[in-house]
Amino acid sequence: MSSGIQQLIEAEQKAAEMINQARRERQEYLRQAKDQAEKEVASERSKMEAEFNKKYGSDIHSEESEQAQKFKRDADDEIRAINDRSSRAKQQVVRVILDSVVSVDYALAAPNK
Repeated sequence: MSSGIQQLIEAEQKAAEMINQARRERQEYLRQAKDQAEKEVASERSKMEAEFNKKYGSDIHSEESEQAQKFKRDADDEIRAINDRSSRAKQQVVRVILDSVVSVDYALAAPNK
């Protein structure tokens, strides 16, 4: 009887090992399938990006470049205008201060009653 039990225990252990081995093989297969799918997706993405850039890339970059240059020109013009206005205002402020300091009114103020 003990040999029958022993055989059952060995068979159970063997079955458990076979199940574990099948699980490991399945996990490895799934990992390989996932890796392969990721490679295919990356390859397809790079192909599509290259095709898109070939078809539309130069147009997009030239438009962006033209817009950037226009914004830069507009900003430079605005900065020049601000500097010109501040320069004129500075000259006027200096003139008013000098006129106030240099021209002193010597008239005596009337006494308050």
